[in-house]
Amino acid sequence: MSRSLPQLQTRSVAKQVIVVIYTESLYSRGLMVA
Repeated sequence: MSRSLPQLQTRSVAKQVIVVIYTESLYSRGLMVA
């Protein structure tokens, strides 16, 4: 359990980072289009 816990945490953090970068890219694209 102690070994799989950090892996899940890093996975959730990576997902959050990917979502933030994705939303930021979409936002910048929307600004460029507008």
